[in-house]
Amino acid sequence: METPNEIKASPGNNLRNRGAVGNDSKKDMIFRADRIDLKNLDIQLEKHLSRVWSRNIEKNPKPKEEWEIELAKLEMSNVIARGAYGIVYKGIYDGQDVAVKVLDWGEDGYATTAETSALRASFRQEVGVWHKLNHPNVTKFVGASMGTTNLKIPSSAEMENSLPQRACCVVVEYLPGGTLKQYLFRNRRRKLAIRVVVQLALDLSRGFYLLGSNVESSHVPLNHSYISFSYMGSLVKKGTSSSLMTEFLEKCGGYAVVDGGFATELERHGADIKDPLWSAKCLITSPHLVTKVHLDYLESGANIIITASYQATIQGFVAKGLSVGEAESLLRRSVELSCEAREIFYNRCNKGSWDFDHAGKASRRPVLVAASVGSYGAYLADGSEYSGVYGDSVSKESLKDFHRRRVQILAKSGADLIAFETIPNKLEAEAYVDLLEEDGIDIPAWFAFTSKDGVTVPSGESIIECAEVADSCKKLVAIGINCTAPRYISDLVISLRQVTHKPIIVYPNSGEVYDGLNKKWIKSEEESEEDFVSYVSRWREEGASLFGGCCRTTPNTIKAITNVLSCESSAPSKLKFW
Repeated sequence: METPNEIKASPGNNLRNRGAVGNDSKKDMIFRADRIDLKNLDIQLEKHLSRVWSRNIEKNPKPKEEWEIELAKLEMSNVIARGAYGIVYKGIYDGQDVAVKVLDWGEDGYATTAETSALRASFRQEVGVWHKLNHPNVTKFVGASMGTTNLKIPSSAEMENSLPQRACCVVVEYLPGGTLKQYLFRNRRRKLAIRVVVQLALDLSRGFYLLGSNVESSHVPLNHSYISFSYMGSLVKKGTSSSLMTEFLEKCGGYAVVDGGFATELERHGADIKDPLWSAKCLITSPHLVTKVHLDYLESGANIIITASYQATIQGFVAKGLSVGEAESLLRRSVELSCEAREIFYNRCNKGSWDFDHAGKASRRPVLVAASVGSYGAYLADGSEYSGVYGDSVSKESLKDFHRRRVQILAKSGADLIAFETIPNKLEAEAYVDLLEEDGIDIPAWFAFTSKDGVTVPSGESIIECAEVADSCKKLVAIGINCTAPRYISDLVISLRQVTHKPIIVYPNSGEVYDGLNKKWIKSEEESEEDFVSYVSRWREEGASLFGGCCRTTPNTIKAITNVLSCESSAPSKLKFW
């Protein structure tokens, strides 16, 4: 009779010599159960079953899912994050920048067959839901693969020893802006504006609501891939006001370069910019110079060229004897010249001087044309664009009346967007917001404020106050700073980041100060062109994504900015996915 602590086993059993009582010559043997290493036995058994399971999968592959990608089209570069369940790489899939998470299922003895099978089944269900989602607050799903046989993983001893033979991967859009955690950490010493806090809460709520409703309707439990595999940190992303700038920045590699000082270059070619109508004169008498300046900046690396319409106003043209019709034609002509320069640049590229992207493939560099709208003070040409003081007789309504027809013309001129530049006060920003909401003006835009101290606009109002006005406009695709000394930009970018999730654009002047009375620039002893370029990396770290120059900067400045950003783009990204 067997005691509770004894079992019978065959002599050929793997339990031989583990606590046996008696000798091996007996047909039946008796073993002590408390002497058996069940844990080790279980691991060996699961390893064996896992190998059999994997071989069966290979022999009997399931039909390809609609979300499965072709791994041959996927190229991975550097590691950008690590997590408990895998490693995230920056990569390119079919010409698109992507983030690739290679998932470790624990098939090499660290998970049971049942656990691995359950994870894979859950994974299939959840990516099946994810690939159908399309929402601005949810990271775009590109595809996935249930295996990594053809995956081109960057070679390193660490990776060769850490990945199981049959890992899986998920491919999603690459988000260069970083994570919410990073954003909060960068601003940990500042109190976020209530508008920012509310917007973050709304973005998160919308993203989670969409995920929850889709998961519930698909009967997929929200307790595996979306959370366990740490997707949530990247899955829910900040809202965007328009896809134009977001998609443009993605095509440019995460950042874009704006052109530099237009008047400065025209003056170098002989234009008299002391006349308030210098834009008009060049458009009439020297259109070839306008085209040449645009081309100089494009060849220096600019992705955005700004039209020669900053001081071009219907009222100013009419005051000089032109008809309203002629004035409107000149506004349109400023955009036509920019578009023509872009086509000339593209034609040159087609003949052999292609730009090359980081994958080593020829590509047509994305270029936008921004129609410039200067402030009311720029029309007055009395320096008030740098003081923000227009007098008591100027109201929001009178500013809207002044700008309306010009904005209407430029909105239908063929430009990609409107650049409202050197905004010196809150009042004019409010007027612009109202105009963009009017019927007949259907075009994206950016607002660029100016500052003399890094805290306020020239009128004395807080840059945060003014940015809140701008952020309320749905048609704005970027908010930023122009014609401001480089030394103030960093603090201004930090302030803007407290208010908006829109891309931030910065294109400062050379650091010189404009003397409106004598109509000349006073050279600064504090900054040089070299100092200007040295700031670019810091501006990018603070959150800016579009960079350029304003007054007194040159194509050399833009070329230097392009070089700095190109060098940084090859460094490992700070983006985290959890």
